[in-house]
Amino acid sequence: GGRSMDVKNNEGYTNIPEAVAVFRVDRERERLAWIRRKRAGRAIFLVKLFLDFMGYEVVGRISIKERETGCTYK
Repeated sequence: GGRSMDVKNNEGYTNIPEAVAVFRVDRERERLAWIRRKRAGRAIFLVKLFLDFMGYEVVGRISIKERETGCTYK
């Protein structure tokens, strides 16, 4: 979801350039979050595939943490 930010100037008019900028930043942030979730899913898939190849299986939930952001994925 987007941010609820007041993008009106001191006279009460909507500041269109600011509103567009906020929208674009939010959209890019959501796109990057989607990429990170997809990449984490691939990493978990590869761990499971490797374990299967080695004759093991996952019996519990796998959690991974991205070092850069500190986000945890399961």
